[in-house]
Amino acid sequence: ADLGPDAAAATVLLGRGHRDLPPWWALAAEGLAVVGDAGTRRAVGRALAGAAVLHPDLALDLRLDPAATDDWRWARWLGDRLAGPDGPPPGGPHLVVADGLARHRTALERWWLRATGGDRAVVVLDDAAPPWCRWVLRVAAPGPAAPAPAGVLTGPGGPRAVAVPLGSPAWAEAHARRVAARDAGRASRRATLPTRVSPADVGLPTDVDGVVAAWRAGAGGPDRGLRTPVGVAAGAAGPGRAWLDLVADGPHALVAGTTGAGKSELLQALVLGLALRHPPGELALVLLDFKGGAGLGPCWELPHVVGRVTDLDREQAVRALEALAAELRRREAVLAAAGVGDVAALRGPGAPAGVAPLPRLLVVVDEFRALAEDLPDFVPALVRLAAQGRSLGMHLVLATQRPGGAVTAQMRANLALRICLRVTDAADSVDVVDVPDAARLPPDAPGRAVVRRGSGAPTLVQAVWPALPAGAGPLRRAAPWPSRGTAPDDAAPSSRHAAALARLARAAAERRGEPAPPALWSPPLPARVADPVAQADDALVLGVTDPPGARERGVLTWAGRGALVVAGRGRSGRTTAALRAATAALAAGREVHAVGLPAGSLAPHACLGTVVGPDDPRRLARLLTLLLDRPPTAPPALLVVDDVAAAGEALARLPRGAGDGLLERVVRAADRCALGVVLTGHPRDVQHLLPLAAARLALPVADPVDDAALGVPRDLGGRSVPGRGVCQGTRCQVALPLAPPATAPAAAPLRLAPLPDRVPLVGLTDGAPGVLTLGVGGDDASPVAVDPRPGVLVVGPAGTGRSTALAVLARHAPAEVLVVAADGPLAAHPRVVRSGRGAFAALRDRPPAAVVVDDLDVLARASPELDDLLADWVLAAEAGDASAPAVLASCRTDRAAAAYRGAVAALRACAAVVVLAPAEPGSADVAGADLAAVTDPARPRHPGRGVVVVRGAVTPVQVALP
Repeated sequence: ADLGPDAAAATVLLGRGHRDLPPWWALAAEGLAVVGDAGTRRAVGRALAGAAVLHPDLALDLRLDPAATDDWRWARWLGDRLAGPDGPPPGGPHLVVADGLARHRTALERWWLRATGGDRAVVVLDDAAPPWCRWVLRVAAPGPAAPAPAGVLTGPGGPRAVAVPLGSPAWAEAHARRVAARDAGRASRRATLPTRVSPADVGLPTDVDGVVAAWRAGAGGPDRGLRTPVGVAAGAAGPGRAWLDLVADGPHALVAGTTGAGKSELLQALVLGLALRHPPGELALVLLDFKGGAGLGPCWELPHVVGRVTDLDREQAVRALEALAAELRRREAVLAAAGVGDVAALRGPGAPAGVAPLPRLLVVVDEFRALAEDLPDFVPALVRLAAQGRSLGMHLVLATQRPGGAVTAQMRANLALRICLRVTDAADSVDVVDVPDAARLPPDAPGRAVVRRGSGAPTLVQAVWPALPAGAGPLRRAAPWPSRGTAPDDAAPSSRHAAALARLARAAAERRGEPAPPALWSPPLPARVADPVAQADDALVLGVTDPPGARERGVLTWAGRGALVVAGRGRSGRTTAALRAATAALAAGREVHAVGLPAGSLAPHACLGTVVGPDDPRRLARLLTLLLDRPPTAPPALLVVDDVAAAGEALARLPRGAGDGLLERVVRAADRCALGVVLTGHPRDVQHLLPLAAARLALPVADPVDDAALGVPRDLGGRSVPGRGVCQGTRCQVALPLAPPATAPAAAPLRLAPLPDRVPLVGLTDGAPGVLTLGVGGDDASPVAVDPRPGVLVVGPAGTGRSTALAVLARHAPAEVLVVAADGPLAAHPRVVRSGRGAFAALRDRPPAAVVVDDLDVLARASPELDDLLADWVLAAEAGDASAPAVLASCRTDRAAAAYRGAVAALRACAAVVVLAPAEPGSADVAGADLAAVTDPARPRHPGRGVVVVRGAVTPVQVALP
């Protein structure tokens, strides 16, 4: 070759700089312009380009004005080194040489603005330097006064004289031919990199014997890391096995690649390869598949798997991340107790006695971005795992399409092993492996990747495809087949082949008697729990729990004192939780009262007290009032209120606010009254009770805002299974109600019986001598009788049964009875007088033992003298005159309330008063007592429904039918 006098200067550029690039590359990476004499600057450009192509993977991009084309004809020998219109091929740095800017200025400026990283460089040969070039080399034509080529380099440090290399056209032609000859040999070797690699191609075991032998190879020895072949790598001597060692190259790895690039297949290759070379005692696997199970599914059958989760089960994903955090803490404690700083020290010679070796734990996350978006609160836990995992034997492999924005800078600092499959943007490739090569990988070769270990040089790898048959023949380096259809048929790829490898490992584990590694977290909570455990001491067992990070389930218990709020949407299991608490208390021999539970849901039991629904506000209010009077020394009891809103609405129906705040008062006094209270309802309905409750159980809700109001951590939201809840920050599943055994109560339970709508007089037992049976009533719905002396006043509006009540009393009255009634049921009495005048005459001549007067208010206006006579008798009987007849009378409520004289007023003052329809205005005035708590708002004017008031004592009553 004709090197000429510039040969010595040109050879200076053959020295190596950073990453085998020439020393001036740093200048060109910031933009280098060579200006001055046209012939000299082109000679400099030839020398620089010739030196650059000595780098084995450099791509040269020439941007030439038409006038300069002949000066660069020598570059035709560079072949594939010349970048085409689609950009440079993958594999190394990229140098652009622009000879003249007239035609390429705009495109070159646009490319330069987008260029990133130290693998991009530009040399501009022109009359003037563009403003974006940071370095300018000015050269002049050589002359006799300048024996050696020289120029002036201007940059940030100012101008300085430098020696410049020059390359003649003859030297460039010869140099390019030598480079082409070398590249031809390399290209022939590169061409043999296969597009598909089976497990057999890289020497992975393909039968049970092979797996057992691979496991036995490292048995009993020191820690051998986590090393496996994952594919075929391009090398100077041709393709060879590509090995990855998560201990030496990691401890953690990042895998990136666009859809269809082969991320999941590469993860399968890594997981299966490690499992086939390391027994479960050395390696445990946690598989977090956020692609619905499609990515890592074939690996689930490996005996090494101690936990697996898909994004289809958010609750399980949360549990897995909690378990990983707990495992990290557990391993820290084990190493601290053993006095060692690394899990490797627990194996082989010198390992501390009595400490079982810890298997290395590999956590594989397929589609990490989905995890980070769905569970952002757990990213810090993974950051901690990445920071501390090396010594603890915990390794992360994170796979995602684009790491930017998902993988934090703290995590990247520990992801020393980086694998980038094909991506669509060079910036994404640079983001992962610091070079743009992955953006130029062929789309028809899934599994082709650029692998970078720490600061080492990138390596091109074709990953194993586990879907190929495991027993395929070894790697063949034959020439490609000339056309489609002439190649031999390969076995069709299928996920069943990958699953078969997993089954090989399982069979090998069974043959060796390898114990199954303990699960990292407990099994998922079941949707139905019958009876988790027997009664736990004095506590009530309500279900099972899933403590964060625990490997076993716990028991959901409640002490049964104070208040427990159970909140959830409809059909979330609120009633089941209430029934579970009630039946657990019955089984423990506690007195139980139920409000609002479905009819028939609680079987009769000796400890079962009052069962009342929201359709009986009177009895509900009575129950709560009596519970408030329980002494602290009373045996423990339980009140269950299912649907607080319905109970509150029922109490609100009582007149004059008699039920307002009554339930809240019971909740506040629960501890003082030896009472436990279970309250269920929609979150918005129980919100006001939360400050009063020592415990709360949050069942599935319809709105995340409700979870926040209930104090549920965000990562425990999204529950949907009925009965699935959060109690005291722990997931739980409510158990089904018990069938409580027969248990004798410590004391007879309080049972408030409902009043029947109709009471037949037939069969109603008579009261004590001298009293008249009226109907049934009171707390136990037993017969209610009244003393007829000095009298009985029955009041109520029309149609409420005043006459019927008098007829019942008349039937039980003494034989000597005079009835004064114009019509109605009393008109058929054997001794009846139909007018006031006739009654006065009859009574004056022969006073009876008792007189029954229907509509006394009407009679008093018609016969004032009779009214006065009756009043005198009432007062005389009250004074103790045994000869005075008993007066039994009825009157309208409003008129009785307005009466200030006569028989009605006298009866109001000293007789027993039967108030029918006690919600009617004036009823409390007649009774002389507050009737709000005993009024039945569900049956405000039900015939015969009322109260009996005797000297201030109020008793609910249902009058019998004669």
